Amino acid sequence: MVRVQETYSEPPADVFFRECVRANEPLVVRSAVKDWRALSWSPEYLRRWDDETLSVAPLQVRGPHAFCDKWLEQPSLWRHAEASPSLGVNARQLLVVSAARVHMPVRRFLSLLRPDVSGVSATFYADGAANLARYFPFLAADFAPPPLASALELKRADLWIGGRSTSRMHFDNLDNVFTQLVGQKEFVLAPPHEGEALVRGRLRKAVRVYEHPGIFSRDRGKVTDETVLNYLSEDRPGTMETVKVTLLPGDMLYLPFGWWHEVHGYGDDHKGGMCASVSHFYHPYFCRIGGPTTTELGSMLINPKYKKLAAGV
Repeated sequence: MVRVQETYSEPPADVFFRECVRANEPLVVRSAVKDWRALSWSPEYLRRWDDETLSVAPLQVRGPHAFCDKWLEQPSLWRHAEASPSLGVNARQLLVVSAARVHMPVRRFLSLLRPDVSGVSATFYADGAANLARYFPFLAADFAPPPLASALELKRADLWIGGRSTSRMHFDNLDNVFTQLVGQKEFVLAPPHEGEALVRGRLRKAVRVYEHPGIFSRDRGKVTDETVLNYLSEDRPGTMETVKVTLLPGDMLYLPFGWWHEVHGYGDDHKGGMCASVSHFYHPYFCRIGGPTTTELGSMLINPKYKKLAAGV
């Protein structure tokens, strides 16, 4: 049975490193942060920066893939797909991205958080991808890196701001200290070994195009050259051993490298349907053997970057 340890007090950095990082075990810290300004974020607060431009991912709000960021489709649905993909690439499935990111001002983004109010059959999600430095620098002072992860090397912080959303089961190639700020998120977690047999070759990404208002086009989209190995080659089966964790504002989740996670976001109706989170991403303590052309998940080992740290334990 998969279990995730929970605590109501943030552990000291040395304890966290020994019991969670080195053990590659998640940790939930309830009410970990109480004084961040980010906990008071709302559409009204963000409207101070109405004219700032954001890059956001369009999500459809109807049909079997409503609010999903990615899903699988057969290549035959995409007339642009190669008949014979490269060796080691899954020929039976494409990983479809809901739509390529679009740019819009903050005021427009906020007006489209709730499709039941906007009347547009799409919503939009500021979904990480180094977006704090590029698009949200004005919010950087509203939170801080968590002290418990001070032994790890911080790479960047990403923001996740939108309304309702679902992120497909995948794993990150970084260590993630994730803090919920507004609304709530439900994580479906599985340890690294649970998904290994469900990865069958690299998945090619196919990207649809969004056209306002609420039109998602496969024909104008394209099958890209990008391939990934950190998504399942099938929908998450019921036999996959998982555990669910729900995060409320102020709760923190340490998500180690390699842990599979599916994430469901739900906005706060009292804050305009907004859901917001921040990830502090660290260079991972563990990594896998292989590179960008690897076709199967390799063994996990300690990241050479932490060789001295590991030797001192």
